[in-house]
Amino acid sequence: SKVSNLKQRIKLVETYVRARNLMQSNPGEMIQICESLLAQPNIENAVRTGDVYALLTEFYYEKDDMLKAMEMIDAMRAKGIIVGPYLDSKMVQTICRAVGRDPQLLETKANDGPAEDDDGIGEEIEEDLDDA
Repeated sequence: SKVSNLKQRIKLVETYVRARNLMQSNPGEMIQICESLLAQPNIENAVRTGDVYALLTEFYYEKDDMLKAMEMIDAMRAKGIIVGPYLDSKMVQTICRAVGRDPQLLETKANDGPAEDDDGIGEEIEEDLDDA
């Protein structure tokens, strides 16, 4: 039902917020919560998967565990998540350099450059704006 679906979504959002709040005080529990959220089949209905990965990436970055931070970025990209909207670009560059990866390669592979995907969506939006 719609009510139970909504309750489930609220619960997932509350769980994510709890994880964020535990980042400093109880990192072990925060990691467990994030991993359980990522295992949820319909997580995207309530919380963007990219936000969960970003939380983990930021945590590992702050702990100076660049290998784990890079693993989170790679996991995001493996799921087709564009890293740019979720993570600070300077942080991503720092992580990449720390593990010997070229940040430019990451950007091209993630395809977050404008109009590189040739799906025509950007052009349609611009045309609609011109017609207004």
